[in-house]
Amino acid sequence: TGLKNHGYFFERLDEELDRALRHRRPMTVVLGDLDDFKQINDTRGHVAGDRVLQAVGQAMLEELRTADVVCRIGGEEFGIILPETDGQGAFLVAERIRERVAAEPVPGVGKITISFGIASVPEHCIDRDDAMESADRALYLAKREGKNRTRVAGELVTMNAPVVARPLRGEIISLLVRVLRLRDPDLADHAVRCAELAVALGAHVQLGVTDLEHLRVASLLQDVGKIGVPDRILYKQGKLTEDEWEQIREHPTKGFDLVGTLVHPNIAEAVLANHERYDGTGYPRGLAGEGIPLLARILLVADAFTAMTRERPYSDPLSPQDALDELRRHAGTQFDPNVVEAMGELTVTFELPSRGHVGDFSGQAV
Repeated sequence: TGLKNHGYFFERLDEELDRALRHRRPMTVVLGDLDDFKQINDTRGHVAGDRVLQAVGQAMLEELRTADVVCRIGGEEFGIILPETDGQGAFLVAERIRERVAAEPVPGVGKITISFGIASVPEHCIDRDDAMESADRALYLAKREGKNRTRVAGELVTMNAPVVARPLRGEIISLLVRVLRLRDPDLADHAVRCAELAVALGAHVQLGVTDLEHLRVASLLQDVGKIGVPDRILYKQGKLTEDEWEQIREHPTKGFDLVGTLVHPNIAEAVLANHERYDGTGYPRGLAGEGIPLLARILLVADAFTAMTRERPYSDPLSPQDALDELRRHAGTQFDPNVVEAMGELTVTFELPSRGHVGDFSGQAV
């Protein structure tokens, strides 16, 4: 398409959001999604689908200002950042693009349409995740009302097109953690204790507020993929067979598949990388060193420390010092040495969560 990608979009969104809030100026996020794009790929082939993506990308570039940012952030999804633009102005921009796309047939495909969802700062939201979720909900409304239209966050539903409310991402995540608690209360207990420690460790290495929240959510969701592991394997007392180990090793990928579209990419990546090793011998992708996302490297240390210092059916808890010594023995192989060292500094002041504190996940921000 010639457009920037998902990572660039979020980098620029952070920059523009910070600028808008600092100078008290408006900024708008527009999410666009091609209507029935899968049908185009299925009936006309991926080459035709590529032509559609290229045509839409070009139309967006030509309709936007040089100061605006447009990226392809998913298969058929586009993200637009409009600095110095309020919701009303963004609506006019999105409508101009939508009308142009609908009016210009793509060779070999015919007419196509696109739907848009809009959220403005500070009109509808004041942080990045709220902006994305508000725009996404507006886009969902546009799709449910019949597609080929633009909707703005907070709009009322038209009388002739009732829409079933889409659950908030935080509510869905809360439900997943509750299901995990029903599946295995011990896993949920561990997740909560690990989240508290991980956030403290993240704060110690001076992560920002947004990254700390992402780290907390990743900690809560790290074992959600185990929901799909059979009881006979998850609770097996004896040695696992190679086939059983293979099913265990699939749980990070299953967790990623469950939450990947519900949470920020940094959270999903931390869940997926929760069993990588610093020396590259972990799974599922064999990442090594700083190739492992920082949030995952922090979570790996917090997870291991939490596991070693709490009571488990098959072993007595280690003292904090013994657990720290064990982390240090595996620094550079299993764990990031810098994170382990930070863990050593933190244990001087950090009070471990009390056993049995599971808590209520509802209402926690994501």
